[in-house]
Amino acid sequence: MDLEAFSNENRKQIMKRVRRALRRTGDLSNAARIDPVRPVVLPKPGSEDDLIAHFRECLQRAGGIVAELGATEKIPTHVAGVLKEKGAPMKVVLGADEGLRALDWGSAGLSIAGTEAIESDYAGVSRAVCAMAETGSVVLCSGPDNPTSINFLVKYHFVMLMREQVVPYFEDTWNLLRSRFDKGRWARAVNFVTGPSTTGDVEATLTVGVHGPGHFEALLID
Repeated sequence: MDLEAFSNENRKQIMKRVRRALRRTGDLSNAARIDPVRPVVLPKPGSEDDLIAHFRECLQRAGGIVAELGATEKIPTHVAGVLKEKGAPMKVVLGADEGLRALDWGSAGLSIAGTEAIESDYAGVSRAVCAMAETGSVVLCSGPDNPTSINFLVKYHFVMLMREQVVPYFEDTWNLLRSRFDKGRWARAVNFVTGPSTTGDVEATLTVGVHGPGHFEALLID
């Protein structure tokens, strides 16, 4: 007996045991679909504030930070303050996102660097597609506006996130992405980022920032 025939025979035997356990016999190709007695309903947070609070709790647990800025105009000043505190270069890496590039980075003492010239101690700013309260994850889609390289190559990563973009669960994220890309080409990469880069590969010791950003902030905008 060849491998394919052997696999098919095993599959038949498994299905026979399943049918016997379910007490179902005969041809099941036209059998009526069995629906659950009632739909499974996952508990939903009571309000937007609950979503934000849970998102913040989960992200902070992973070592990330949620900064409630309120207005996009405050982003350059906030980023500059963090970099000054860390003693980091006053350079910020941006993609082609017109909204982010239009912000007044110069007045905050920051200069813009392109993704082709990323240094390991630079900061990067991206725009999120959404975020999940369930895990504290921020979702980013690749493209010229928000290159994936920013997610992994900078030392300080800041992600702009609108309050209404925080969704309860993982499944909600994919529903949102399907609606966004339904009539167009999907992004080549969808990244779920939950806090700074961490690893425990070496002597089971947790180390931050080895394979990616060592500092991660979600910048919450009203």
